[in-house]
Amino acid sequence: MKITHTTISLNDLKFYAYHGVMAQENKVGAHYTVNIRITSTADMEALKHDELHGTVNYAQVYDDIKTIMNIPHKLLESVAYDMVQLLFDHYPSIQEVWISVCKDTPPVQAQCNGMAFELTAQR
Repeated sequence: MKITHTTISLNDLKFYAYHGVMAQENKVGAHYTVNIRITSTADMEALKHDELHGTVNYAQVYDDIKTIMNIPHKLLESVAYDMVQLLFDHYPSIQEVWISVCKDTPPVQAQCNGMAFELTAQR
């Protein structure tokens, strides 16, 4: 068998953070939802021998995402970019990352379930 790549997904991660252009957003904060899909090269030894070493550790990925969410940004675009950059820095096996950062209650006059920025990056 030849496994070419593996994918992990972290779904509907919830955060309270202080991102936004408006002063009020930076002062009171807002709820955010983050979704991530990470594709990496397969480490056959890790798969065969049930070893965490050689894989992309989703607990560490969550900690990395949380670190970026705790740093105020003006733009969701910058939040997503910084997340992807940190993941590429921490995991050489990552080949592609798709990420969605959603502001659950954006400061707009619209009834909606949030507004999001999505980014796909390849190494």
